[in-house]
Amino acid sequence: MIKIAVDAMGGDSAPEITVIGAMNAIKKFKDIELTLYGNKYEIHKYLTHQERINVVHTLESIQMDEKEAIKRMRRDTKSSMAMAMYSVKNGDNEAFVTAGPTGPFVAGAHLIIRRIKGMKRTALTPIFPTVKGHCLFMDVGANIELKAEHLLQYAQSGTIYSREILGVENPKVALLNNGEEKGKGRDLEKDAYKLLESYPNLNFIGNLESKFLFSGDADVMVTDGFTGNAVMKASEGALKAFSSILKQEIKQSFTAKMGALIMKKNLKNVIKKFDAGEVGGAILLGVKAPVIKAHGSSDSYAFTSAIGQARSIVSKEVVKKISNVLESE
Repeated sequence: MIKIAVDAMGGDSAPEITVIGAMNAIKKFKDIELTLYGNKYEIHKYLTHQERINVVHTLESIQMDEKEAIKRMRRDTKSSMAMAMYSVKNGDNEAFVTAGPTGPFVAGAHLIIRRIKGMKRTALTPIFPTVKGHCLFMDVGANIELKAEHLLQYAQSGTIYSREILGVENPKVALLNNGEEKGKGRDLEKDAYKLLESYPNLNFIGNLESKFLFSGDADVMVTDGFTGNAVMKASEGALKAFSSILKQEIKQSFTAKMGALIMKKNLKNVIKKFDAGEVGGAILLGVKAPVIKAHGSSDSYAFTSAIGQARSIVSKEVVKKISNVLESE
């Protein structure tokens, strides 16, 4: 059995969504066992069956608007997030999933679970849908200031993840930049380009602009956390705006409504393809165990996907494979 720790109290709609998502995961995956950390009185309002589900009680939890992430994770070892992470550190569970706030999630992973030996910076890594499949986008906020060698490690770990979990045989790695020509960008991008280009075991395709993030030209896109976070939020906003505009246009005329009705299945497929809930959450690559951050507004389907993502990472031994590469250098 693959044992996964779940922060049942993390997220905008916890514990209802997290508990329902956990029960659905148990039905979907026959080889997992879940431990829910949180207020047992609240959890049992929604927990209708406990097959392969354990509950560890705590009244403390990390709020979504937590401002002092590092202090909180150091001080509050009895919160549902911290207790779940400690269970992974101690070997009681093999992976961790939460829809709680990003700051404490990243801080806790560093303080409690710790980085892989040789990994100099972790990368908060969401999986972006593209017209051809999916693209790992590294980093979206774990580290604002990076060096070229850190981006090389991102490329190495991202390549392993893409190959093992997304099934890409020879993942294409790109460096996010303000132009495609060699020599573009800041000193960080220029130095990183030289490292990525010279590394023998990477399928490095050069610089790509952010407009190509959804094109499918790259399977792994690397950048610093400040740039990545800005691009991610702009992309999320653009997709939401496009969806709103499309709905408004459909309502404008009878012809548009009929066209939408005819294309209902196609529109649903498009929406599904670009739904982050289909692939789970963002993984913090570079720590000693799989830790998954689902979106705070995740529904139960998305949270189930995040649990499934953690299961796949454990079963494919992704962390061990990343560790082997880094320790061999």
